[in-house]
Amino acid sequence: MKSKRYFNTTGFCMPDTHYMIDPLRNQKIIFDLIEKKQYFTIHAPRQTGKTTLLHELAHRLNKEGNYISVVFS
Repeated sequence: MKSKRYFNTTGFCMPDTHYMIDPLRNQKIIFDLIEKKQYFTIHAPRQTGKTTLLHELAHRLNKEGNYISVVFS
């Protein structure tokens, strides 16, 4: 039996488990900065998806194979 998704309020979200919007919905801006080798910051209020965004970004960059990214805290 497939478990029901729910709203996550702790840690990063997983699309199969939690209700969420695409954290990389503004990906063009982020990937343009990465391609230009520019620094950027992720700044937002609590529980708005910062950690989820960083995990998704790292996963996508590693999947594409042009970069090796690591997430740590």
